[in-house]
Amino acid sequence: MIERFFEQADIPYKLVAEGRWAAQLRGERKHTIPLGVALSSDRVVFESFFMRRPQENKDAFYELIVGSILIEADGLFNAAIEIGFKSYLEADMAWRARNAEASS
Repeated sequence: MIERFFEQADIPYKLVAEGRWAAQLRGERKHTIPLGVALSSDRVVFESFFMRRPQENKDAFYELIVGSILIEADGLFNAAIEIGFKSYLEADMAWRARNAEASS
């Protein structure tokens, strides 16, 4: 599945171990963005090298980066859940509806 996505999106990648891929994303400002993807039985982990450690203004730097990750991860969470767990959510909503009717 992951390899098919990389191929369809024309993203260069290689399988580095079972369930682990290394890919090169292309950005506009940062031309190459390395991406590691690790898939296990219960989780997927994305890892990327962003840049070297800051030499100055470290507090502001980390506030910017961690704040940006928070905004993106939180903003995408519901959509990702709806895409990646659609049948689970439908079953859960049906169970909740049946349970609400039974307790009325």
